[in-house]
Amino acid sequence: MARHVAQAKGLDVPEEYERLVAPHVASFDWFLNEGLQSVVDSLDPIEIEHPATKRVHRFWFENPIVGRPVNEEASVAADSRLMPRDCREMGVTYKAPFSMDLCFESDGAGGRRRIQKRCGA
Repeated sequence: MARHVAQAKGLDVPEEYERLVAPHVASFDWFLNEGLQSVVDSLDPIEIEHPATKRVHRFWFENPIVGRPVNEEASVAADSRLMPRDCREMGVTYKAPFSMDLCFESDGAGGRRRIQKRCGA
C-alpha cells in the first residue's frame, strides 16, 4: 500500500520504508540540530575599521533557526502544516523560514547589540 494511502487511512508506515529513509532523516536532523550551528560557529567575525575615527566595528552571526514549512495559503481555521507531498501536488517549494542573529559591537561604544534577521524563505 502506498505510504500516503496508509497515512490517510491511519495505518502505520511499513518498517522497511522507515529503515530505507532512516539515514536521510538522521542526517537532516543532525544538520538542523548540530551542523548548522557548527557552520555558524566556524565563521570568523568581520572587523571593519572606520577610516576617520579608527574605531573597529565587529560583526558576526549567532543562533541560526530553521522554522517549519507552513502552507501560507491555508485559511486561519485550516491546518497550516505542510508536507513534501503537499508541495508536489500544489507545485510549490518545500521551504521554511531561516533566521539568524546579526551581532555587532564597536570599540568604545559600549556593549554588544543583536538583531534577529530573516535570511531566507
